[in-house]
Amino acid sequence: MSEGIKILWIDDEVDLLQVHIMYLEEKGHTVTTATNAIDAFEILREEQYDIIFLDENMPGWTTF
Repeated sequence: MSEGIKILWIDDEVDLLQVHIMYLEEKGHTVTTATNAIDAFEILREEQYDIIFLDENMPGWTTF
């Protein structure tokens, strides 16, 4: 079996997405989460990801 993909999921309500995250992890993917833009940028400085899921309507996001 091939390695899963690395996913960064940025959403201010990431707790509501736990079912989806668990599903992806069960399929062999690695999911890292961030609840705001500042944390997401810090994570991206340290790691590279294959795909990013981004909530387009997050409070404070437009300030960056």
